[in-house]
Amino acid sequence: MLLKRTKKIFTAAISLLFVLSIGYFAVLPPTSAWFYQKYDGVQKSFIFGSLAVQSDYTQSASIDLPDATKLEDNGETLFDQVIQVETINAQNTGNLPARVYLTVTQNSGNPAGLHYFYYDDSDTGTTVRDKIAGKNIITPGNASATYTALNLYNVGNGVNNNYGHYILVQPGEAKTLKIAFWVDYNAVGSTLGNTSNVAALTYNNVQITLSGVQDTDGAFTR
Repeated sequence: MLLKRTKKIFTAAISLLFVLSIGYFAVLPPTSAWFYQKYDGVQKSFIFGSLAVQSDYTQSASIDLPDATKLEDNGETLFDQVIQVETINAQNTGNLPARVYLTVTQNSGNPAGLHYFYYDDSDTGTTVRDKIAGKNIITPGNASATYTALNLYNVGNGVNNNYGHYILVQPGEAKTLKIAFWVDYNAVGSTLGNTSNVAALTYNNVQITLSGVQDTDGAFTR
């Protein structure tokens, strides 16, 4: 119980670190960058002020999942009950819109089957699964096609500057960015069926990196 509480406090603290200021110092030379860190009690901000250099925010998360699920199964009614959602607050204090891309790097020592979906509350749908379905990712009954489409949505294929989904943060706007994690039943191989509310699968040191860049194709690559 203490561990989970500590985790929530830590997440709340580091969420203040990702503050974008794209374009505020647009008069700087193309190769220059300006960084400013402010420490005022518990208030921490990372302000980015160059159009030429991307701003990265990274955190290491521990993903605790109580059960497996089948995203491709339209009869799955408990999907949203077996996911973990990580949230990070992003604020654009500059005068140009900023794209925020997500990169998730998994620890090679973790179990197989971890998947994720990057979104914010403006996406269509009431539940997370509804929001995923709204992106035309799910092929009913076909896990392979579903996860191929999910991977394309998350990271793109590099063709025509497609490097995956990004969330646009307008000047002066603050958004809560969300990443939903779950474990695929097909990879686990059997139902976990954990009813004791204790995590059945834990994925340690999952690296979450958010990259803020100008709203231009090619500003971000993988």
